[in-house]
Parts: sequence; structure tokens; C-alpha cells
Amino acid sequence: MQIQFYPYDFEYKVRDQKVYVHLYSKLETGERICVVHQHQPFFFAQVHAIDQTAVESKLKDLTLETKHEPAKVTSYQVVEKELLGKKEQFLKIYTNYPKAVPLISKELESWGIKCYEKDILFIHRYLRDQKITPLTLVRAEGELLDKTHLAVPIFKAQSVQDAGKEACEKWKILALDIETYSPNKEINPQKNPVLMIAFYGLDENNQEFKKVVTWKKFPHQLDCLEFVDNEQELLQYFRKVVKTYRPNIITGYYSDGFDFPYLKTRAEKYNLNLDLGLDKSELVIHARGGNNEAKIKGILHLDMLKFIRNIMRTSLKTDSFTLDAVSEELLNSKKHDINLNDLPHIWDTQPDQLENFCIYNLQDAYLTLKLCQKLLPSVIEFTKLIGLPPADLIRMRFSKLVENYIMTRSMEYDVLAPNRPGKEEINQRSEETYQGGFVFEPKPGLYEDIVVFDFRSLYPTVITAHNIGPESLNCSCCPDNKVPGREEYWFCDKDKKFIPRVLERLILRRVSLKRLIKEAQEKEEEIKLLEARSY
Repeated sequence: MQIQFYPYDFEYKVRDQKVYVHLYSKLETGERICVVHQHQPFFFAQVHAIDQTAVESKLKDLTLETKHEPAKVTSYQVVEKELLGKKEQFLKIYTNYPKAVPLISKELESWGIKCYEKDILFIHRYLRDQKITPLTLVRAEGELLDKTHLAVPIFKAQSVQDAGKEACEKWKILALDIETYSPNKEINPQKNPVLMIAFYGLDENNQEFKKVVTWKKFPHQLDCLEFVDNEQELLQYFRKVVKTYRPNIITGYYSDGFDFPYLKTRAEKYNLNLDLGLDKSELVIHARGGNNEAKIKGILHLDMLKFIRNIMRTSLKTDSFTLDAVSEELLNSKKHDINLNDLPHIWDTQPDQLENFCIYNLQDAYLTLKLCQKLLPSVIEFTKLIGLPPADLIRMRFSKLVENYIMTRSMEYDVLAPNRPGKEEINQRSEETYQGGFVFEPKPGLYEDIVVFDFRSLYPTVITAHNIGPESLNCSCCPDNKVPGREEYWFCDKDKKFIPRVLERLILRRVSLKRLIKEAQEKEEEIKLLEARSY
């Protein structure tokens, strides 16, 4: 049996020393499904300058005891890979579960063996190995299981493959926003309750869903307002909406840092389960690098503030990343005009004036939904370019995007990623200096006959034109191609190396997109997708 689907959220599970990737996906019909596919984790070990026979003999019996499952080598094979421009042989070593990779590789390094690609997240590894891209069409061969322990059907795949990089542009989205009791601007989820929750949804047919729920009753004119008896019922209502609306994407503005952690803390106070995941798991809050990340398994969570602040900020004019400032620039719309600091007092003493705060709450959810709609093409294009799960991608800085783009391209060219530098190497690098480019300081005054000359993509163009990169530095075939003034250095003049090839591909693609945008503008055609791709 064959199916086609758009994967958007990912996790893995280990059963009987086999690792199964769960691809939570949307079928072309719009129905949700979980595609399960087996894939074993691995890393690479350098075999030159070691006794390969002795190492292989030790690998066969290598088992490391842990607090949980022992870490084992399940199999290995000799492969040829390129490392910094040179072809070498490596052992490709498979382990019984992903977290065994750093344990086994560390053991090998204690034997004096260099190991590579040992710190790549397993889901990232899987997507690159299978050459499939999230949010784009994927084809699988397998069987639909009769029984499922999930909230969606399970398809057990024998094989999965890209079906042409065609992206799904219509998704069922649910935006949410909460208002809390915060006297004196105090944000204390342990102490202060959630007062109201607003939902604004949009399905694939552009049908809207909007709702505000609160637990203090008052006269009103809102047709989308509902009342519950207390905060506990409010939290249960939130759970019910997420489960019954069945969104592919759930979005918020600072929902990683505020809305979801606050809801989670309040639910724990009442011993309520926020089992929102399609595997019936609870809402999870991860603390990473001083920041929270909220995860609902099987639902793609896009915190629009994270995407705007991390990735889109350079394209915005505003210096403020408040929902009000960003919405005004991108949507030409603003938040409802109200003083939120008055909410605790109004809640306690003048509940008949709460309707205005409900409108404010709903407007925030609406603006968040519209931002998600507007920026989703950019999320899709970044995902197609870099090949990572969108939930991970939107939470990355540009340096991480660049690193992961290079990692994705390295798979195509069969290039092995060098290890990150250690502390000693970083200290050594910091002591090295390089001569910079000449900067001419113009003299103030009036000038005539001025010519302005701009070199498009100066540094990338120089790198590609002169084949500059670690792989081509001081090659064995072109010692006469000296760097002027620095004769101890030269770069290969025969074979285009990995970094220049990757950069050249980007430069040419962007030039082509600029041309397509110009042609579309002349024909008065829609350019939103092309602009997202160019950015």
C-alpha cells in the first residue's frame, strides 16, 4: 500500500533495540496520520592509522552499562567519505538507540580513535539520511495498522522518500492567548490564576473559529464568549478545544515563554492532565539555554515571537518585537486599546467592565493567527532550504541555520562534517590575526561626477571565484596558484571544493529568484512566495 503525506512533527521511540521514527503528518485529504519508520542511529570512526582488525574485534563485544538500557554496537561497515577535501575510509558504526551514540563514540575516542558526526540530533540525522523535507510531500510504502494506541491512525512504512518537494500551503491553525491575574504587574503562575483564554482558528477552507472563555460572569454582547464556573474548568475547556479542534499547527506570541508554561503550572496545581499530544502525552516544557520550549507531540507549535526575533528581525523596520509593534508593521493592524494593568482591579471590583478585556484577549489571538498566516510561507521556505523540523528551525539563530544548511548539503556531496573545535583549538585560533581589507576614508567636501559601484555578494563571490575553503587550502596539485603577498598560501585551481560549491549554488539561486520576482511584478502576479524564498 502506498500513501502520500506532509510530515510536520517528529519524535522517535525505541522498542527491542530498534528505533522507530514517528512522522506526524497530514494526508492530502486533510486527515492526520502517524507514519512509523525504522532507522538506526550511527556515527563515523576514522580507521587510518589504527589496527582495524583489532578495533573490529573489540566492537563486536562492546557493551556499556548505563542506568537504563545498555549502549551497544549493533553493526558496522567500512565506507569512504570526504573529510576536508580528502577521501578516506571510515567505520560507519550503528548503535542500538540514539543516546548510545555519544557513549560509544566517547569510548572509542578513549582508545585513540577519532569519531565524527556523533552529536547530530537523531531526528535531524534521519531527515537528512532519508532526504525528506518537513512540510513537503512524502511518499511511503507499507501497511495501515488495524489497531492504534494513538489519537490518529498508524501507517507502518517499509520505505519513505521525497515526492518532489511540493509544499502544503494550507494548514489547520489554532492561535491562543491567555490573560492572567497580575496585580502590580506580578507574573506568578504558582500564585495567580488564568482569568481568560482566547482561541482563533482557521482551517484549510478558510473557515474561522473564535472563542473567548472566562470564569467570571457578566452581561455582554459577544457571540463568541463562554463562561465556566472556575479556573479549573477553564483549563479543562482549553484541553477540550485543542483536542476537538484538531489543529496541525498551534501558535502563540511568546507561547514558549509565557502561555504554555503558565497553563502547565496552573494545571499541575489542580492535578489536571494536559494530555494534548496525539500519543496522549502531556504538554511538555523543556528548559534549554535559559529559555523554555513548549512541545505537544503530533502538533506543530510555532511561537511567532521566536521566529520573528531569531530570523525575520533583519527584514523589519521596528526595533520593538512586541505583538503591537510587529502587527502594525506586518499587518497594518494593532492591539485593542486598553490598559491591561487595570484588569486585576476590574476583575475584583467591576466585573461588568470585563467585556472590553475579552475583546482585547481575542484581538491578541487574532493578530497572532494573522502573523502565522503571513509568515508561514517563510517558515516553509526556510524548512525546504535547510531541511529541519520547523519547530526546531524557528528557534534557531542565523549561525545555527547556516551550520545546518551546510550539514544538509554535506549529505548530498558525501562530505563528512569536521568536529567542533575543542577549548585548546579555540584558544589557539583567538591568538591568530589576519590582515583586513583596505578601507578608504573619504575626505568631507563637495564632489562632482560621482560613480557608485556596488559588488553584489562581495565575500561569497570572492570565495566562489577563487575556490577559497579549508578543503582547497594548500592542495597538492596547485602550488603555483599563490596568494599575492602571502606566498605560503595557495588554493586549488582545478576542482571546485565543497564550501565554494555550496555558496555558488545559493548565489545563483538568489539571482534567479530576483529575476523571477521582477518578471512577476511586471506581470502584476503574486510575489509573496518568491520573496519568502529569496529572503
